[in-house]
Amino acid sequence: GPSAAERLENKDNQQRPGRRGKKETMDVLWWILIAAVWIAIAFWPARVAGRKGHSFFGYFVFSLFFFPAALIVAYLVEDRSGLAVA
Repeated sequence: GPSAAERLENKDNQQRPGRRGKKETMDVLWWILIAAVWIAIAFWPARVAGRKGHSFFGYFVFSLFFFPAALIVAYLVEDRSGLAVA
């Protein structure tokens, strides 16, 4: 049969069910960080458009999927808030 050292090595290589390894945990944490930054950046065009009297939520969703286009459109869109000087 296997020696004691081989049995110990095999035991260390097996992951316990229901537990994640360090790499998997770090992968999850990185994805959470990326998602948080992505969502935070999506607020930028939404706030710009919202201040101009357009739908904050609509531009937020637009920005989640097409950030560069949403940012450009938010700055180019007409100000409907009534505060603009003609």
